[in-house]
Amino acid sequence: MLVGIAVLTVVALGGVMRLRFSSGESYPEYSTNRVDPLGTRALYEALGRLKGVAVERHFQSLDKLQGAPGSTLILSGLDTRQFNS
Repeated sequence: MLVGIAVLTVVALGGVMRLRFSSGESYPEYSTNRVDPLGTRALYEALGRLKGVAVERHFQSLDKLQGAPGSTLILSGLDTRQFNS
C-alpha cells in the first residue's frame, strides 16, 4: 500500500510539473518558452514559419554567441540602460 501511495505521489507531481512547464510560467518574462502574454513564443514561432528565416534559442551568455553576416539577435525585455558602456 505504501508503494502504491508513493507511485501515485510521483505521478501526480510529474503531472503538475509537466503542466507548469508547458504553460511557460516557470520561465522568465519575454522568454520564447512562455506562451502567456508575458512571453515571446508566438513571435518565435511566427518567425520560424517564414520562408528563408531560421530561428534559434540560445541559453548561453551573450559573449559566447557567434553571429553570422545577415543574422539578427533579438533581446526582448532588456532595459537599454543595461548596455551603457
